[in-house]
Amino acid sequence: MFKIIVNAWFENYVNSNIKISQDTIIAAKNSCDWLTSEIKSFSNNLNSFPDLWGSNDFYLKMGSYARKTQFKPLNDVDIMIIFSAQGSLSNFNNSIWNDIDIFPNEKSTQLTSLIGESGTLSSIRMINLIRSELKKINQYKKSEIKRNMQALRLELSSYDWGFDIVPSFKTVENELGQSFYLIPNGYGKWERTNPMLDRNDIDEHQKVINIDLKRVIRILKYWNYRSGIYNYIPSYVLETMILDFIDSPMFNVSEENNYRIFINKFMDYMLTYCRYEVYDRKRIQGVINYINNDDINYLLKSLNNFKNISNKAIWLESIDSNEMAINLWKDFFN
Repeated sequence: MFKIIVNAWFENYVNSNIKISQDTIIAAKNSCDWLTSEIKSFSNNLNSFPDLWGSNDFYLKMGSYARKTQFKPLNDVDIMIIFSAQGSLSNFNNSIWNDIDIFPNEKSTQLTSLIGESGTLSSIRMINLIRSELKKINQYKKSEIKRNMQALRLELSSYDWGFDIVPSFKTVENELGQSFYLIPNGYGKWERTNPMLDRNDIDEHQKVINIDLKRVIRILKYWNYRSGIYNYIPSYVLETMILDFIDSPMFNVSEENNYRIFINKFMDYMLTYCRYEVYDRKRIQGVINYINNDDINYLLKSLNNFKNISNKAIWLESIDSNEMAINLWKDFFN
């Protein structure tokens, strides 16, 4: 009888269930390029539409789509549209990161027309302006376009994925040479962020591990979703914890050179640290996990179960009980 090798099964499972196909990636890129070209035409042809920041570098990929940590199927493509501030000012140094006002330059009629009741630039009006123009495009007439807190959600009728479109303004560099982006806070004002910091953080951590970091993040996010743990540890929090794990004394680069061993060791880390505060690695938002004390015991019990499953699967693989190990990994991924 043919001997089932766990590694071969694991590779096939990841490629079949977690990895987004290259055809989908190309199609998403093409649809993204087309969308951004249409938004560029608004700025070029409509006097009422605000100027973009630069002619070619006016948009930036965001979220897990940009970090290449999304798992199959591709649902969301997040893009930031960067507008010219046209001499506007803001209370950017406000200690509250998600309660920022933008004060348009009175000479910029494109932006002053979007001032809200507070007397400052309304992020809601900014989103609604983009929405009103997109709805005029024939290709999007059958698509659902609505504001979803911080973003404009464009559900495509021809694809499985949709776009989250986020208007933004880029700040001038501070004394450390850093710049940030101001994006809607969901309530009419603005908040600061910088998706490039997240992307660079992953790239830097890739240098210290021997496996594909983005791939292991995708695998763990898939497990997180399938297991229901994401109800307690959201996707972005999980990504943050993975990088924190690599920075911690619990990580041993000589041991975690295998995806399954990495996952197993990470279960240990989660069991220890899921009850503590997790901080935004960009140092903008502060604490990003909010687990109710009533849920901690359930979470610990669930994580301990997954830890035991992965423990036993790795032990069975070490003694060549490959079929039994595979069955346990199937249990692990639900």
